[in-house]
Amino acid sequence: LYLSDRKKNLEFAAITSSFLSLAGEKGALDLYHGGLRARGSQGEILLDDVDYRGYFDHLREEVRSWTYMKFPFIERL
Repeated sequence: LYLSDRKKNLEFAAITSSFLSLAGEKGALDLYHGGLRARGSQGEILLDDVDYRGYFDHLREEVRSWTYMKFPFIERL
């Protein structure tokens, strides 16, 4: 069923956004001690292999009164 209209299903409910992750030496997902990697909404690398202990050297976090969530952003952008 999915493949019967692959293009439509790939685009359905798609959200384009930037994201931050921990990546290992070869770019694979790391859950604990990888380097910080940030990608823009078009897939461009914004930060790569940044020591996770330097998180606040590159990123800031905002809070809003209506939620407990934090909103991280890259300071230089």
